[in-house]
Amino acid sequence: MSLPLNEEHILLVKAWKKFGEEAQLQVLEEECAELIQAISKLRRGKIRFGKVIEEVVDVDLCIAQFRLFNKGILWNQYHDAKVKRLKELIGDFKL
Repeated sequence: MSLPLNEEHILLVKAWKKFGEEAQLQVLEEECAELIQAISKLRRGKIRFGKVIEEVVDVDLCIAQFRLFNKGILWNQYHDAKVKRLKELIGDFKL
């Protein structure tokens, strides 16, 4: 079940405010570690791809919270620079 964007936004704000920055950063760290572990297990054939997707979603929700509360302008500058770099790496690649 997906929430409408505004409801999801409110939920993320509430979680960040309720648990606090330090706790949410720790959760982000733990979720990133679980994603790394899931990818490793997938490569060894120990889990299915759905588990990796589950972990990606966990990380995505943590990042969404982090983005809401941590200097959106700075976030956008880094994001734009990374997208520009990816575009340069891909160059004239044709599908």
